Amino acid sequence: MVASFNDETWFDYRIGFPAMGAWQERFNSDAYGHWPNPWVAGNGGVVHAQADPMHGLPASVSVILPSNAILLFSR
Repeated sequence: MVASFNDETWFDYRIGFPAMGAWQERFNSDAYGHWPNPWVAGNGGVVHAQADPMHGLPASVSVILPSNAILLFSR
């Protein structure tokens, strides 16, 4: 789970992940019927974690982190 309380969308935001490989974007609070936000930002439903350790985890991934949003990823 990733949460942002920033007023701007962050692109290419790198965070640590617990394992390499494909992770499904299961929930994106920025995408809810395109209302009231017609410019939904997200990761296209999937991200791919690489073997670049970060934040004490063995892998990391670059995500689009929408403003004031919560993202949930799972394998």
